[in-house]
Amino acid sequence: MSGINDISKWPLSCKAGVLLITIYTVSVIIAWMFFPEPFSPLNNYLSDLGNYSWNPIGAFFFNFGNILTSIALIPFYIGFKDWYPEEEKNKKLIIMVQIVGLISAVSLAMIGIFSEDFRFIHIFWSAIYFILNLILFLLGSLILYTYEAPNVNVPFKRGGLIALAISIVNLSFVVYYGIFSSGPLMEWVTVICSLGFVGLIVYYGRYVS
Repeated sequence: MSGINDISKWPLSCKAGVLLITIYTVSVIIAWMFFPEPFSPLNNYLSDLGNYSWNPIGAFFFNFGNILTSIALIPFYIGFKDWYPEEEKNKKLIIMVQIVGLISAVSLAMIGIFSEDFRFIHIFWSAIYFILNLILFLLGSLILYTYEAPNVNVPFKRGGLIALAISIVNLSFVVYYGIFSSGPLMEWVTVICSLGFVGLIVYYGRYVS
């Protein structure tokens, strides 16, 4: 077990998780600062920050931030090997998360490479990223709920329920905006839920032996 004050001994996924949250958040803030018009989750997609026509200077920081974040996702999901249990069934579930997670990392990199200026290619990769995220939320909540760490009294089941709540919130917005409406808020909610999911893995991952 690694305590919160012993960062050097944190599992790989925890270190990578902190790194990717930091990279993405900083890149969004910098790109937002350069955006020439008023910017709001109700009126603007996050991807607008990466539109070179609308945000000539800030777009570089947003798109490059997406690419760097996707790179940080690689050790994040590879690090899930530390979660492997003795039971073969649950191990297969975690391996599935690793595979889906690495594919989602590729899709995020494509979002950064093919910015909003490329429109249809950007929409294609964004759709893949959102779908894969939903799958990861659901599988991740199941892993947290069923995980049992030896020699530590940590409420992993509670983490699983929190992850499930994140999944339900995200799915609700996807369904609502996909069927009844349209707007940028769905993208914001998906990204916030993604960062929250990573934060949960970082918090509980510290106690994984």
